[in-house]
Amino acid sequence: MVNLCIVKECNNSSKLTMKKCKMFKMIPKDELRRKNWLINCSRQDLLEKSSEHHVVCSDHFEDKMYSNPDKTVLLPNAVPPNFCSLSPSSSYSADCSISSSTQTTQILSLHTPRKKKYRAELREMKNKYEQLELKMNALSEEVAMKNRANAIDGDEIPIE
Repeated sequence: MVNLCIVKECNNSSKLTMKKCKMFKMIPKDELRRKNWLINCSRQDLLEKSSEHHVVCSDHFEDKMYSNPDKTVLLPNAVPPNFCSLSPSSSYSADCSISSSTQTTQILSLHTPRKKKYRAELREMKNKYEQLELKMNALSEEVAMKNRANAIDGDEIPIE
C-alpha cells in the first residue's frame, strides 16, 4: 500500500519519496487529537470520514515533537503544526511560531477553506450592494426630477 500525505498541497508519498527517508505517521484514533491533526493539515473534509489509512509525512512535524533522536516515535501530544504556507519546503513565518494548540484557534480558524469561500462571497455581495445602492440613488433622483417637472406642469402633485 502506498502512503500519501494528506496535508493539502503536499505531494509526498512512500513511493515517490523513498530516497528522501520520509516517515509517515498515522492519524491518531483519539477523536480530539484526530480532529486537531486534520484541522492543522487543512483537511476538514476528512473530519466525518474514517482516518484508518490516512497519514502525515515527517515534513510536517518539528524536531521537538519526537521522543527519540532518530525521529521515529512522536510524543503522545504531538500535533502537526499549521503551516501558514502549506508548502512543506517553505520556512515558517513569524505568525507560525506560536504553539500548535493556539494555532488551531488563532491562525487556522482564520484561514479555513470554508471561511475563505465565505469571505469571497461576502466581498462579492458587498460589491453588488454598492452597485444596487448607486442605481437606487440614481433612480430616486430621476423620479424626484420627473415629479418636480410634473408639478411644474400642474399634472401631478409631487410625492416625497
